[in-house]
Amino acid sequence: MRDLFDKYIDWNNISTNSGEEPSLLIRDAVIKKNEGLLEIDIALNFLMPEESEQKIKAVILNGFPHLNDVVFKYDHEDSNPSNREETAEEKPEAKKEDTAEDKKRKLEEAKAKAEEKKKKNAAWKKRRSNTRARELPVIGRAIMGGKAIPTKPIPISEISPEEETVVTGGIIFNMDSKTIKSDNILGMLYITDKRSSICLKTFVSPKKWAEICDNLSVGDYIKVKGQPEIDRFENALIVMIDAIEKGEVIKRQDNYDGQKRVELHCHTKMSKLDGINDVATIINMSAGWGHPAVAITDHGVVQSFPDAASAAKKAGIKVIYGMEGYVFDDSDCIREDGSIDYKKNPTYHIILLASTQKGITNLYKLVSFSHLDYFYKRPRLPKSIIEKYREGIIIGSACEAGEVYRAVAAGATDEELDKIASF
Repeated sequence: MRDLFDKYIDWNNISTNSGEEPSLLIRDAVIKKNEGLLEIDIALNFLMPEESEQKIKAVILNGFPHLNDVVFKYDHEDSNPSNREETAEEKPEAKKEDTAEDKKRKLEEAKAKAEEKKKKNAAWKKRRSNTRARELPVIGRAIMGGKAIPTKPIPISEISPEEETVVTGGIIFNMDSKTIKSDNILGMLYITDKRSSICLKTFVSPKKWAEICDNLSVGDYIKVKGQPEIDRFENALIVMIDAIEKGEVIKRQDNYDGQKRVELHCHTKMSKLDGINDVATIINMSAGWGHPAVAITDHGVVQSFPDAASAAKKAGIKVIYGMEGYVFDDSDCIREDGSIDYKKNPTYHIILLASTQKGITNLYKLVSFSHLDYFYKRPRLPKSIIEKYREGIIIGSACEAGEVYRAVAAGATDEELDKIASF
């Protein structure tokens, strides 16, 4: 919000009674929801030009259509008492001589006021300087601000609105913008450090925002410097940024110097509610880690196989085609007519991996049977049907929802576990 005042006030034509640098401080901004009213409490040492006030008001109302009006409440810090008439209550009955203690107190108050004005002027000059710095062209990795940010970033979760300036960083997961009435841009970058997330905002020219978009995209890591504040419109902590430095995303590495891992249980976004990655992402990551192969075992389905084959060919890695099925023991589920009561017994998870071309064919048959003949809440597979079509298929015990692990948790004996695992 401070940027609006910096932009629409003609500071070169502002003068103060004291002859000092003009200063302006936004003390508070409160929305009265029932009235649709935004009240902005401002301390300043000059008279606000009416034209500037109207421009700022128009920009805010244009950007936030749910507001009906904006009211500015001014506190003029250097207003001259001689310009107003004294009331009877204000007129002193008699001038008293200041005591030594009074003089000391007044001197301390004067020093404190002077120091406060000095700080405000310094802050005003800094903000003016930051506004200019935001528009500097890209220099190397300095996307905004004109130079690198030397300070080490803090975690997003440690940002406090009480801090004057912070440096943080994260991976961009969304970029958005709004054109305000001045034709400038309110740019928004959303970042995460994989522990927390935050919205970054900045006011820039359309040309600068286009330059930012040309040099940054979703997935890039950035380090930023700015002022944290509570955004009263979003009711959330944000950072108004003045500087952006593009960095490198630190990716996980498989640095084990022995034989590389081969993942045999992995879900893509084809697994309902149990996977979010594209199969190509999984295959490329495994190949990048130097893994010779990776299994794709979605829940009850095999739709990802074509994309897996295409991605593996490009990445130079072997795909092990598989599925995590839902198996049940049907030894006591055979009806008199030879059909299977597939609703009687509970299911367990099971891993099926095709080791030969025959195995892939049998895997396709099992998928079809499970959906067409034995579907009840999920595509089920009787053990007898798996046994019939298990040629070329390696069977694994799956996860904690597998029959072996559930038996271990239930306290089964070694003999009982051997029998279950023998399947």
